Amino acid sequence: ENSVFANIHELLKKKNCILYGEDLFGADRAVAAIKDEYQSGMLGSDDLLQSYYQQFFILLFRNFFPEISRRILTTQGVNLAVQITEYIKANLDKDLDKKQIAEGVHITPRHADRIYNDFFGEPVMKGLKIFRVLHAKELLADESLSLEKIAEQCGFSSVRAMQNAFREVEGISAAAYRKSLENR
Repeated sequence: ENSVFANIHELLKKKNCILYGEDLFGADRAVAAIKDEYQSGMLGSDDLLQSYYQQFFILLFRNFFPEISRRILTTQGVNLAVQITEYIKANLDKDLDKKQIAEGVHITPRHADRIYNDFFGEPVMKGLKIFRVLHAKELLADESLSLEKIAEQCGFSSVRAMQNAFREVEGISAAAYRKSLENR
């Protein structure tokens, strides 16, 4: 999980990302904290970086959508969105449905969908599909793993289900994605 944040950091550095506009919520302070912590390399840096990145993305979201109701931006809402995401990521290999995800964070399926959609613009099940595809992308780099094994480890019911999800999320098949990795 921490490598995800390191990858984001590296991507932002490589792309020389520049965001224009007024910073109404102090996202610049989060960026400075990320930079300082990344350079420090001290004990616990990975955990702090993860926290700073979460803070940055929440503040960035607030800057892009300041008109969104305060209901969405409550601490409880943020915590639930994070809990739902963490539950999904921790259970990718399981056969999950919306009800199980909601029960995993002790809320109703309707509330889970509303919170998740408010924060990420997608229903919970679409989020699950996206996380499964992201996990599959990581595993596809290991050529010793078959598509069947990857589909199983990512919680897909079959290779066909993984291929369909991959096409929906990435626009290409998992096999085509793996082949593109070979050409790098």
